[in-house]
Amino acid sequence: MLKGMALALLLAVHAAVWADRPNVLFIAVDDLRTELGCYGVPEMHTPNIDALAESGMRFDRAFCHYSVCGPSRQCLLTGVRPQHPPRPGGEDLPEYFKSHGYFCESMGKVYHGTFAPEIDRTSLNNPESWSVPAWYPPPQMYFSPEGVAEAERIFSTRIAPKLGGLPVAQWTNHIVRAAATDRPEVADEVPRDGQIAARAVRRLSEMKDRQPFFLAVGFMGTHLPFVAPDKYWDLYPEDALQLPAERHHPRNTDPLTIIPKNETGQYTGIGDLLENDRTMKRLLRAYRACVSYDDALIGRLLEQLDRLGLRENTLVVLWSDHGFKLGEHHAFSKYTNYEIDTRIPLIIALPGTIGAGSTCEALVESADLYPTLCELAGLPVPDGLHGVSLAPLFEDPEQPVKDAIFTLCGRQRPGVVKADGTRFKGNGYAIRTDRYRYVLWIEQDNLNRNELAPDLDPERIAEVELYDLKSDPGEHVNLADRPEYAERCARMRAKLIAGWRAAVVTGEGDEADLEAMHKQDAESPEQLTGGEGTLDLSSLDPAVDHETAGPAPLPLPAADPARCAAAARALLDRVVENPGDRFRFEGLPREGGKDVFELESDGDTVVLRGSSGVAMASALNWYLRHIAHEETDWRVETITLPEVIPPVPEKIRHVSNGELRWFFNFCTFGYDLPWYDWDRTERLLDWLAMNGVNMALAPAGNEWVWREVLMEQGYSDEEARTFLGGPAYLPWTFMMKMDGFGGPMPEGWIEGRVELQKKTVARMRELNMIPVYPAFNGHVPSDFGERHGVETGTVQWYGPTPNVSVLDPTSPRFRAMGERFVELLHDQFGPTDYYAVDLFIETIPPTEDPAYLESLSRNVYGGLSADNPDAVWVIQGWMFHGKWRGAFWQAPQRAALFGGVPQNRMLVLDMSRGSKAVELDWFNGHPWLWSTVHDFGNKTGFHGHAFKNAPRLHQLLDSPATRGLRGTAYTGEGLSTTPAYFAVMMEMMNWRDEVPDRDETYRQYADTRYGRKLDKAREAWRLLGETLFDRGAPFDPMVHAPDRVWAEGTFWGQPLEPRERALAGTALSLLLGCRKELAGNPQYEFDLVGLMRDLMSARNHDVVQAMHAAWEDGDRAGMEARFREFRRQMEEVERLIGTQDEFLLGRWIAAARARADNPDDADLYEYNARNIITLWGSEKRNIRDYAYRHWQGLISDYYIPRWERFVEYLRAQPEGASFDRAAAKRHMVEFEAAWCRRRNPFPTEPSGDPVAITADLFHRYAEDARE
Repeated sequence: MLKGMALALLLAVHAAVWADRPNVLFIAVDDLRTELGCYGVPEMHTPNIDALAESGMRFDRAFCHYSVCGPSRQCLLTGVRPQHPPRPGGEDLPEYFKSHGYFCESMGKVYHGTFAPEIDRTSLNNPESWSVPAWYPPPQMYFSPEGVAEAERIFSTRIAPKLGGLPVAQWTNHIVRAAATDRPEVADEVPRDGQIAARAVRRLSEMKDRQPFFLAVGFMGTHLPFVAPDKYWDLYPEDALQLPAERHHPRNTDPLTIIPKNETGQYTGIGDLLENDRTMKRLLRAYRACVSYDDALIGRLLEQLDRLGLRENTLVVLWSDHGFKLGEHHAFSKYTNYEIDTRIPLIIALPGTIGAGSTCEALVESADLYPTLCELAGLPVPDGLHGVSLAPLFEDPEQPVKDAIFTLCGRQRPGVVKADGTRFKGNGYAIRTDRYRYVLWIEQDNLNRNELAPDLDPERIAEVELYDLKSDPGEHVNLADRPEYAERCARMRAKLIAGWRAAVVTGEGDEADLEAMHKQDAESPEQLTGGEGTLDLSSLDPAVDHETAGPAPLPLPAADPARCAAAARALLDRVVENPGDRFRFEGLPREGGKDVFELESDGDTVVLRGSSGVAMASALNWYLRHIAHEETDWRVETITLPEVIPPVPEKIRHVSNGELRWFFNFCTFGYDLPWYDWDRTERLLDWLAMNGVNMALAPAGNEWVWREVLMEQGYSDEEARTFLGGPAYLPWTFMMKMDGFGGPMPEGWIEGRVELQKKTVARMRELNMIPVYPAFNGHVPSDFGERHGVETGTVQWYGPTPNVSVLDPTSPRFRAMGERFVELLHDQFGPTDYYAVDLFIETIPPTEDPAYLESLSRNVYGGLSADNPDAVWVIQGWMFHGKWRGAFWQAPQRAALFGGVPQNRMLVLDMSRGSKAVELDWFNGHPWLWSTVHDFGNKTGFHGHAFKNAPRLHQLLDSPATRGLRGTAYTGEGLSTTPAYFAVMMEMMNWRDEVPDRDETYRQYADTRYGRKLDKAREAWRLLGETLFDRGAPFDPMVHAPDRVWAEGTFWGQPLEPRERALAGTALSLLLGCRKELAGNPQYEFDLVGLMRDLMSARNHDVVQAMHAAWEDGDRAGMEARFREFRRQMEEVERLIGTQDEFLLGRWIAAARARADNPDDADLYEYNARNIITLWGSEKRNIRDYAYRHWQGLISDYYIPRWERFVEYLRAQPEGASFDRAAAKRHMVEFEAAWCRRRNPFPTEPSGDPVAITADLFHRYAEDARE
């Protein structure tokens, strides 16, 4: 099916003119370069090819897969890349058309030749391809007297003796390579190409009654020997010809990359060709004469189509198998990976006027023709092809197809000699992107097997090449050995290996390697954000470009330019103080469903263009951060710009990394956002839009829907609110992990959340941001089955409520409740197409029966789609993480879960930086979003893995193997403690098309963060990018349960390593050196405090280790001394962080109490606020300190007293007694639970000088921590 609706309509318009299916005239021209008039070479006389280009689409960046005739044609006709066997049972291109009713015929060189039936299709021909035997002209290649005489001489002296002394007259029945050129004074029909054209013209008239037909015509005049009638030579006077200006082997490159005369050496009369300009000009003239000769013959075919009235019903394709060097690189040959040999002319002319005269700059490959012709002819595209259909380009030639193409070139002859004098046998694997070509030459004995691998033995690498096609289009200088290109080479090598291996079945071993690469350790979810390795895509299915081969477009909101501009202007007025008329917003179209933004200056006005409100807001953010150097973190209430704002130096344009850019995890609304009012929500929504987010979880008000649905099922209002639990724990109720804890839910809370949700979704729609509503997942109260006489199952989580009930999906009530849920959502908050439904997050389903799982997913989706056939179910991939959960979700269970939902109607949030998508076969074909879980529990502490995460994303975006990837998602559990991570990661995740340099990124971040360029600050942030923002949150024993620290040491993070501490200390010293320039800068103060806090965390770890060692040694006095030291340090941290309002427990509790309508509700909310950041549950079942905080008030009132209580417990233990963890834990939990029920007040305003206190602590505790 055609992927573009507009194209489908265009083709439908022509259906009345076409036959049931269009004919295909496929014209192949051997060794044809892109030196044609229509390709911008006016001295070439190619009027017929030029006219064909005017009637169709010219592809300016089309490439073969292998610059040798046979392999190149094999790739085209079988639809698979080199080093890959034919698709099992798969038909080649003409054979497939024949099986669908086409009359298929071949004449000339289509496959490499015509041979005996026992020769299979992987060699040179496939007799099954054609309705009649393929025809090849007689082998005679010379027709002038001189040419004939030389051919007779060669035959009689070199060939006939080997064949038993045949008479010389027999030479015309044999391939005889004599002179390299021939200039006969004969009619066009005499040489072989003329014979081919004459037969094709005749057969076209006979095929008029055999439609639809597939006629393949292969010309070979531009292949040595160059033979063309005399009149075509006259078009190119020898004295007007120019040889290539640069005729040298690429500099810094081993000779093995080019075989200068691998074909010309077979012909006579050319001597030392490369050293004789006159001989080279003669061959150049002969080649060009052959091009014009074939052009004239092609004209005859097109004239015959017109004469017979077939043009309006025939697809015409012009293609070449590869290029040819005519002196370039000091060679007269092909057989390389260079542009001159791999770039080919490609023209596709559809019947009628569709796409007439258009050009396309997309990177395309020969293998793309198989699916393209199928789609254009209305045939189903078979499975297993490596190419992608180019049909959508006729609707929009500028839409992306792929960002890289791959070529191969082997050196099969052991006589190839390297620069060091040794002989070479092996392959050159190449990747060509928009700007660069990278080639990796490796030694190997079996040239037909892919031996690329990430762990390739360096001893086997014979040569590496890198060319910048922008500055060096002729590929004259190899950059691979230059240090400044080392990182580029590494990235290109990774893309080459991933992309090439994805297209090739490599044999045994790969599945085991893949499994080993992607094992996840459930005991430490922080590990999901660690590690620098890219994904192993080596054993995946054959490459299919995800941009065009993925599922149909997902629903996107309409983006009226005027409304978008109005919404963006309103956002500007909220973010920037008195912006006046210095900014103008304008609309842009999306690119292939992806958002686009541009910014440039128009006089004194900055023009911000975008394809949606979000895109326009992103353009504003880019201007503020990168041009005006203003911090746009949502903590900054308003930005004040100078009266004359800085201009945009040159136009900036960015296209998003996917149609959808998601934000939020359910948990965020418990750990970070439960107490947000409209003012704070509005600022957060503005920030999301400015960072490219166009899709966000919107759970507020869901409590009201749950209550209504449960009351309709016979529950009272109080019972329904009791089931929901407390405000901070709603996310886990929505995810079917627990219920009823921290409640009952007050009535006033529900009413307030409804109003907040209405404002939230209204603002989201203004900005073209998709609200995603949580919907029904089968979670019901524990007595639901007994009340209604229906079956329920049970799932267990490790949270405070042990058993959670899930309704039997086969019960009619399941679907009815799901439908009612959506109906109420729409009635109250307006429609959406996306619904978040999570089933078994960190739990196991009641049964592993696939029938149960299929019924469950089918009925969940049935509830969503009853009144909305476009409904999309969004599901978190976290359910597949962890060893014990991964063991449950085997192939049958996954197939059942995914199979219950129509294709393209489930959207999976990967939550593993792509590893689960790869491991689970792209979620059985459903679309998915790449996502990362940056933060767990909204823990304090500077941390982040932006430059470990982003390479994985761009590897998947760049890999031809990736399937179903539709965008990006941030799915961390908090967002309040690491503004640097978000500033950097959101750009790379949503807008940047490659991973930038880390050091320079953080230097520029410093400029924006502080609004000015300071060398010390820039170097400080470079160091922070290398340390704290390249790891997880630092471990600090102060904020963890003492009994667990004593028993286990570290958990939920690792302490700073000595080098990390040294570099972080140096960074802090540098920042303190900016105190005069940055006095009063709130971002500067926040960063000083946060950095000193993390250095104190490392110091705390040291002293607690010493304290524990003293205990183990029986040194009670030493333990007491170390504890006194630890207590002083904790008090110092309290004093430090009390200078920042973000780190005040009093603010958190005050925000919770402010949501209440009465004192009782306020006390309930405070219990929620205290419990979730400390005990997280009940005394018996809890997740202690999972969401710890370095907050003033929490340290002095909770962490310090808890450690004091623990030390009191240790003091009470007899000398030599072993540590009783269970008894110590009971002692701690008793205190923790009592603290959650207290109602003592805490400061809500910061106090103290953050710079002075930081400097004091640094001098006393961390000055020695510098490098």
